[in-house]
Formats: sequence, structure tokens, C-alpha cells
Amino acid sequence: MATGNDYNTCDYNEFVKIIKNIQNRKEDEYENIAKSLNTKYIDVSKTIIKLNEERVELLNKIKFIQSEYRHSMGEGEITV
Repeated sequence: MATGNDYNTCDYNEFVKIIKNIQNRKEDEYENIAKSLNTKYIDVSKTIIKLNEERVELLNKIKFIQSEYRHSMGEGEITV
């Protein structure tokens, strides 16, 4: 039988095979697997949020430098 970490790291098809092959299924075993998967999901979500914050910070810097560059080249100025 797989451990909690195996449930978290195997692909979906492997996971389905493992779960389908569990003999004498017990409620607490399902609960433990679900808790393990939920914990992993939360950890991955936190990582994604952190990466997204870094991505937004970089995007803001890119937008700023592009704006400064255009301004320094005289673009965006109203000329008559």
C-alpha cells in the first residue's frame, strides 16, 4: 500500500489504480488520504500565490521601465 507521500506524488491514473486496489477499505484510511491530499493542495496553492506575487512585481517593473523609456524618447508628448 502507498504512503501519504505516494498519493501526493503519483499521477492521477496511478492514484486511481492504488485506490481501487485497496482491500478492506476503512473510513479512516480515506480520511487520511484526503487530509494528505488537501495539505499538499494547500502547499501548492501557497507556492502559486507566492509565484504570482513575484510575477506581478516583475510585470510592474517592466511596465514602469517601458513607460520611462517611451517618456525619455519623447513618445506620448503632445506636439503641435
